[in-house]
Amino acid sequence: LRDVLVDAGLSDPEAANLEHVQFVSADEMLASIPVDKAFSPTGDVMLAYEMNGEDMPPDHGYPIRAIVPGHVGVRNVKWVKQVVVSKEEAEGPWQRGVAYKGFSANVTDLKTLPTEAIDRAVPVQEAPVQSVIVNPPNNASITGSTVQLKGWAYSGGGRGI
Repeated sequence: LRDVLVDAGLSDPEAANLEHVQFVSADEMLASIPVDKAFSPTGDVMLAYEMNGEDMPPDHGYPIRAIVPGHVGVRNVKWVKQVVVSKEEAEGPWQRGVAYKGFSANVTDLKTLPTEAIDRAVPVQEAPVQSVIVNPPNNASITGSTVQLKGWAYSGGGRGI
């Protein structure tokens, strides 16, 4: 993506006061990523048109799919028909909807929040930490002063666990 944007004449988005790269899909789905991610030499954001040496299959986003490593799946837009660099993040429920906003764990009911607080909440970009403890098993009785835990964890955005 970085190379495409530079070839299109945008070499310094910060100087142009641009903060977001928006993807518009053929089904009018809108999502965006921070311009810093798109322009990072190590961001690895791609506009993919092939998969395994063949044209991208329709189910996977033909003709173009945005691939945004480390970010939540909704930012990997299928069927991209337009890329827009903007001061604003994309409009629409996939970017600004409540399901794609990050709230503190203490927020248990959105009905208690004012609309302005919901609107100001930051959309989820990088995948949050995901983890599972598989041992001891669920509902196991624990005895003793130490317990050996086993499981796995994943974090997006290149962060370690």
